Amino acid sequence: MDTPAEAFTVLASKDGQVIQHTGVNLAHQVESTLQDMALAWPRRRRRSLFKPPVLWAVWVLPDAQLTCFEWPCSPSWGPRDIEAECRLEASARMQIPIADMALDYIVQRTPEGQLTVKVWHCPQVKVNALTLQAKELGLTLQVITAHSQKADVAKFLGLSKEALPC
Repeated sequence: MDTPAEAFTVLASKDGQVIQHTGVNLAHQVESTLQDMALAWPRRRRRSLFKPPVLWAVWVLPDAQLTCFEWPCSPSWGPRDIEAECRLEASARMQIPIADMALDYIVQRTPEGQLTVKVWHCPQVKVNALTLQAKELGLTLQVITAHSQKADVAKFLGLSKEALPC
């Protein structure tokens, strides 16, 4: 990554209950969270002992680690056009091929009715590294997002945004 993390927070949520650990050693934070989960939420005996639970991961990166831009959409653009234009513009801004770039975007409507798009992008190698790191910790990466999208992350996890430490 471009900027090393000063601290990691690992958060687990079930039925509105939140367990979290923050520190500089990500592997230790994951292990501590898993131990607390086992105590707080014992596994039912009906589940197979051979099939471990799937643990989802969400990377919430500082906004500075992702490049972001916004711009208006042409009224004639359809969904495929918007995605293609986002990829072309992000590729030009990053000066890398489209295949080497990871991208996400959201289309919004202004109060005047104009469609705009907000785009987040970074090199694909960064996404690959985060995915590998999650996998090595026994986690299944579901989302990579920016801190500014905290409300959407909380909604995805079924939490209030105040419950998130980041």
